[in-house]
Amino acid sequence: MAVEMRIVRLLPLLLLAPAAAAEPVLLDRVVAVYSPTPDGTREVITFSDLERETRIALAARGALEAADGELSPEALGAALEWLLSELLVMQEAELLDLAQVDVAEVNREVEAFVSRFDSEEAYQAFLRRHEIAPHDVFRAARRRLVVGRYLDSRIRLAGSVSEGEVRAAYEQRRAELGDMDWEEARHLLRAQLEKERREEVVAGLVQGLRSRAGVRILHRFGG
Repeated sequence: MAVEMRIVRLLPLLLLAPAAAAEPVLLDRVVAVYSPTPDGTREVITFSDLERETRIALAARGALEAADGELSPEALGAALEWLLSELLVMQEAELLDLAQVDVAEVNREVEAFVSRFDSEEAYQAFLRRHEIAPHDVFRAARRRLVVGRYLDSRIRLAGSVSEGEVRAAYEQRRAELGDMDWEEARHLLRAQLEKERREEVVAGLVQGLRSRAGVRILHRFGG
């Protein structure tokens, strides 16, 4: 099974190493467990996996200072929810044989990622500081492409927003629209309704996948 991050199988995983005084030292810890396949195979996300993926995601969005700095518990908690959802959608796409993506496209995504940095040297230094391998960046870029396209296909299946729905929203939201007439409001309302539909489709899909996968969060960040 293709694995989209450095996830290890669920073992007696405390990843403890002996110290000089024979006291165990915690090297890593499991923060979430899930079973993405029908055979019940369990996968885990470790803290180091989460930290690495969070930094890559922040850098991909141009938030280089945040990606390079200390990650707050709130940022890690939000990233864990996002990462679980993305991994489950990726697995769904793979099971349905809808995860094909051209290597050249992934390479372009990687090039765009590298271009966020001031130089190749700055990019390589970022990778070294946070123990991120180039293949981690490649896999994250591929996953973003596959997940984005799969979600787009699910949204298209849900159908477009009809003129009747826009008109109904106009009548229901007249108080919010103030003096805006129908011609002015229709494009704004259509955009709002399309956004709401996308969010509804994605939320429903992710909720179903999480339920089937038996997601367990083992560490709650920020309390």
